[in-house]
Amino acid sequence: MDEKVKGYILDGLSRQITSFYKDNLKLLEEISFEHNQMLEKFSDQIPKPELNKIDYFTENRYNLYRKKMLDMGNDIIRDLKSNFDKIDVELKPLTLNGLPVKKVTIQGSMNGKIKVKGKII
Repeated sequence: MDEKVKGYILDGLSRQITSFYKDNLKLLEEISFEHNQMLEKFSDQIPKPELNKIDYFTENRYNLYRKKMLDMGNDIIRDLKSNFDKIDVELKPLTLNGLPVKKVTIQGSMNGKIKVKGKII
């Protein structure tokens, strides 16, 4: 497979995976925020020692989940690249209405007419 094509495909997939786990990190931040909001609401009704007992989403736990998400995303990208090295992908030939085409170039002109260059085999 052409290395440029391979690079293009891998870059696109890597961007999508990175976007996916960044969205998950945003979700984790929202969960942390909502948890802290809940603790604040109960802070004047529950004594501090008891409130600390129900604080399950600590900063350490948040950081642990964040690290796990980043590690999983990076592992997926590494595995994808590793597995991609084991395969060859061949692009389908260019066709026009089901007929193979070697090269087609479309050019415009000042008088509004369009020229088409190319060979249909």
